Amino acid sequence: MYQLVYQIGVRHPELFKNIAKHIVGKNGRGFSNFSSQGLGNTLWSYAKQAQLSLEVIDSLGDSVKLVSTGRLAVYETSCLDNGEAVVKRLFIRAAEAGIELGLGRFTSQDLSNTLWAYATMGMLHSGFFKHVEKEIISRLKQKRYRFRGQEIANILWSYATLNAQPDISMVDALSSHVASICQGKNGVADEHSIARLFSQRQELANLAWSCAVSFFMLTIKYVLYFVLQIH
Repeated sequence: MYQLVYQIGVRHPELFKNIAKHIVGKNGRGFSNFSSQGLGNTLWSYAKQAQLSLEVIDSLGDSVKLVSTGRLAVYETSCLDNGEAVVKRLFIRAAEAGIELGLGRFTSQDLSNTLWAYATMGMLHSGFFKHVEKEIISRLKQKRYRFRGQEIANILWSYATLNAQPDISMVDALSSHVASICQGKNGVADEHSIARLFSQRQELANLAWSCAVSFFMLTIKYVLYFVLQIH
């Protein structure tokens, strides 16, 4: 329900506040029966609900001034909507539930959405992020999983946004994954081969920003090549 509320572009703080209390309030049901998708979608929706208020304010232009901006503004908005203690408890309990459930049960999109929600809220759960690193490395070693461009961009953007330096092995594994997909004819990347993985300019922009901010050497030549070609 809360995901639908965001998708139709409606702010409903009271609904989200009551849901949060139902999950992590006194005698709350907790996250024990949530699926990996349920966990990811819940956090994603809370981050989007707070972000939505900023999008509305931005549309009003200079007539409205924010005391805080960026991640802090999103976090403060969510705290005003739900109460700071509830917001912290919701995101901490969700991370704990995810670890207990096992990240092997998360799809790549679930992992991406969940990390994005923490980063958008400006909240770092070091234990969860470390488990995600191990899971990503394991998946890429098995070569049974393929991460989409948006998922790769969101994952690295989340680490960079929170200034959480990931294990270099994860960055190397993602770099190799990107290179293997983006290689064109004769092993040379071109606009078309890169677009197979990164279909949106925003994905490339987020990836390039993450590399620059966190000094990720994630096949940056492919990103820069594509950016230069489309301008």
